[in-house]
Amino acid sequence: MSNLFKYGNAVIKNDDKLVIDSNKLIEKILSDKNATANYASRAAKPDPDGFVCGLDAATVEQLVDDEPYSTEEESARAMQLLDDAREKASGIVKEADEQAEAIRKDAYDNGYAKGMEEAQNDAKTELEAKLAQLEKEYHDKKAALQTEYDELKEQMEPELADTILDVVSKVTGVLAEDNKDVILHLINNVMRNNELSKEFTIRVSENDYNYVISNKELIYGAASPDYNIEICKDSKLSKNQCVIETDAGVFDCSLDIQLENLIHEIKILSCVH
Repeated sequence: MSNLFKYGNAVIKNDDKLVIDSNKLIEKILSDKNATANYASRAAKPDPDGFVCGLDAATVEQLVDDEPYSTEEESARAMQLLDDAREKASGIVKEADEQAEAIRKDAYDNGYAKGMEEAQNDAKTELEAKLAQLEKEYHDKKAALQTEYDELKEQMEPELADTILDVVSKVTGVLAEDNKDVILHLINNVMRNNELSKEFTIRVSENDYNYVISNKELIYGAASPDYNIEICKDSKLSKNQCVIETDAGVFDCSLDIQLENLIHEIKILSCVH
């Protein structure tokens, strides 16, 4: 954007022009002087009878007025008139220059103010456009990242679930092999969640029977006289398999069943069917 400032011009009408021609002015003054002198010379000549005609009153008065002025004085008068005319012309030119300067300054001020307003409006418009562009770029980038994240998550969840399942299977297998406490943990999970029941028949494998009998006091509720707990061998069960019968129902708390339930829940969470 650019601002154009027009320089003010002062217009002087033809009627206001003052043309000074010093030669003509001096020529006119001297011509009038010579005309008066010639008239006086002619008036002094006698007629054939020897009579000399006198001067009329206007001529005498003119001669009286003109007599004291010499050629130098007339030149001085002419120069004074020239100086006066030049001073007047200089005043007119100065006034015209002042008017022109005022017009130019006014045009500059108006142009500057208008230019500043236009610049501010343009800057505001440009800023708003830039902000809108940045906001759009931000939302587009955010949407693209969200899409990329969702796609990556969708790809990783099945892989992550498989990895977790593999780790859980191996860890639980090792724990079950090395820790006899696993069977007690499985039994107590059911006992704690069935406080309304008072009668319990716990069936375990032959491999786990002796350990469970030896640690019966560690079973939840075993120390309470309100609970009737019976522990039985079941040849159909394998190590870390356990079935608990209560007056509220039968619960299979075997380790392999618990692991299957855990795997099923992990698959649900990972959206793998």
